[in-house]
Formats: sequence, structure tokens, C-alpha cells
Amino acid sequence: MSLDANFAPSHVHVTCVSPTSAKIEWSPGNSSFSHEILVNGGLYRTVRPGTFQHTITNLEPDQIYKVHVRAKDPKRVLNRDSDADIEFDFLTVEAEFRTEPGGE
Repeated sequence: MSLDANFAPSHVHVTCVSPTSAKIEWSPGNSSFSHEILVNGGLYRTVRPGTFQHTITNLEPDQIYKVHVRAKDPKRVLNRDSDADIEFDFLTVEAEFRTEPGGE
């Protein structure tokens, strides 16, 4: 097991799902790290250290989304930062959810 796993977020879960938004919460592996939130493989937002939840907005109703939360170690810069690497990054945890039907 990689030492990075000790810094990875865990217990990610999605709550308050609506047709156009969802709240994601996680437990940090290291509260000194920023966290990147990726939605369907694309960077959605980077949140500052000490933040362990965020509401994702502008989603489409009745769609499946995959969300990754990745610890952003300021001392580590990934040379390869592609979608495929997200799946294997020990600093990343994921959740999947479906938005509620409806909307306007």
C-alpha cells in the first residue's frame, strides 16, 4: 500500500440531491491539504484546507454523475494528470449518484 493512502480522503457520501445539485461530504486524510472535486473526470472546484463538503450545482436532472475527491498535496505535483490517472491515484476517493428527475 502506498504512503499516499494515509492522506487520501475517505467516507465520501452524497446528500441533498435535487434535480440540479448535490452536496458531497468526506472525511479528510490530512486536514492541511486542499481537495479537488472532479465531476465526471473534469475538475469542478478546488476547496481550501479545512473544507470537507461542497454543493455541486448546475447539474442536469435525472443523470448519473461520478464524483472524485482528491487530496491536493502542495508538495506533490503530478506530471500526469489525465482522467485515467484519477482511477489509480491513491489520494482519490469516489462516489456515484443520480440527480432527481424534474427541473425546469
